[in-house]
Amino acid sequence: MGREGGRGAIVDLYVKPGSGSFRIEVSGDEITVFCRSPPEGGKANLEIIKQLTKIFGSEVVLISGGKSRVKRVLITGSTPEQVRAVLAAHSG
Repeated sequence: MGREGGRGAIVDLYVKPGSGSFRIEVSGDEITVFCRSPPEGGKANLEIIKQLTKIFGSEVVLISGGKSRVKRVLITGSTPEQVRAVLAAHSG
């Protein structure tokens, strides 16, 4: 789940927009993010970045997947181990 990216940890996410609430599910190395916003005009991307920034307390950058349900993000100042721990704590 994640790898070093120079400035932080790079993480792949599978996104399910239009869900009832924002939540994260971790199953093994797979991370699924459920967000309330629709996949229109970048609204889901903005919600994901905003919520992950709150959770990690650091900058989160969308690297790829702007128009896909599979996204790659950089979580600055974090290691893959830190990301794993934080996401596990917020999973469910």
